[in-house]
Amino acid sequence: MKVFVATKETQHAPEFNALRNKFDYSFFSEGDFSYVPEGELVMPIYAWECLGVCDTSAGRSLAGIKTLRGTTTFRVVEQVITPEELEETFYRSLKKQGFVGSKGFAVPTEKAKGVARSFARAIMRAAAKFPVGDVVTKRFCTYQSRTHRKLKARILIV
Repeated sequence: MKVFVATKETQHAPEFNALRNKFDYSFFSEGDFSYVPEGELVMPIYAWECLGVCDTSAGRSLAGIKTLRGTTTFRVVEQVITPEELEETFYRSLKKQGFVGSKGFAVPTEKAKGVARSFARAIMRAAAKFPVGDVVTKRFCTYQSRTHRKLKARILIV
């Protein structure tokens, strides 16, 4: 199954900055960042964004499931993992983030499992739209290939 992993490839590349200037295309940003080790599986972080406890850079990034840090660029890879295993991996990451529980912004276990299921579906749907090896970036629900610039941006509603 296709999923996203962190990469620093294409960040701050001069050819992308030139494209951004020519077309005012926000996907090519000099504000790229990656605090996630190369190859770490990534997941959405917009649960926190929706709750208003993180800034708008969350709309551009995915988070590493282990490091819990963000990256604005990610690579499509094929991994041997079932949708259920991906859901469980995301649930464990949400739990590690403090998203699961009864205090503060945390949500009950069943609701958190539903969030993890939605995240897994979103990642599977988004990654399936691009060839393996593509470097992808996002702006909220819109994903764009940086590897194949002529590919149309994919808007996904989860």
